[in-house]
Amino acid sequence: MNRIKELRQKNNLTLRELGKKVDMSSSRISQYETGKREPKLETWKKLANFFGVSVPYLQGIEAYSENDIFKIMQDSYKHGTKGKTYTVNGVINLDFLDVLIRCAIDQLMLVRSVSSYLENKKRGAKPSKIEISQNDASNLDFWKKNFSFMLNDPSIKLLLKTGKEQKLEVKRIIANVINLEVNQEINQYSHEEFFKGMSDFIKAKQIATPEDQNNLANAGVLTMLDVLGKMDKQDSNE
Repeated sequence: MNRIKELRQKNNLTLRELGKKVDMSSSRISQYETGKREPKLETWKKLANFFGVSVPYLQGIEAYSENDIFKIMQDSYKHGTKGKTYTVNGVINLDFLDVLIRCAIDQLMLVRSVSSYLENKKRGAKPSKIEISQNDASNLDFWKKNFSFMLNDPSIKLLLKTGKEQKLEVKRIIANVINLEVNQEINQYSHEEFFKGMSDFIKAKQIATPEDQNNLANAGVLTMLDVLGKMDKQDSNE
């Protein structure tokens, strides 16, 4: 069953009122709602544009849900470890888009670690990397709580109105949204302030692995990690 009636009622419109707005008779719309008459593609598009949804969604095709978005993130984080593979029905598989999402999430957690440190530095806080535990990773509520910003992004909102059969790169969209959040977190501070915060993390050996350094560089926080080493040496000599 299509969603014409559902959206019409959600917008508090009678058949007559909707008909006036889209230049159709109320009886014609009623037939569309009950399935007695099938709209042409142009009509689907006209109604979909009016309600601000996709044609597949209006047609009643199953759309992505909020839980779907977080479940994709959760699964990609589990399977997107660099250099590792997992099996599906005994077949080795590694989805590059899973790796993109995993890297974006790791970048965000590192940036949030630095942000938390900078916010609490005056109260004596020490650099401490925020990590996702196995228990957190397996808990869907963790993803909903800590990544709720996903649902505010226009591209995610569009996904929630799009039929699952559409050939969209959903994982790439999710990775891009997380990367945007990384940039917003960074832009709360001056480059100098954030750069110094990163230096403190490295000196405290909280950013010690090549993976951590690469994630930060890929996030656009640092593009020249050797500069950090020079800063550390200079601080040590002072």
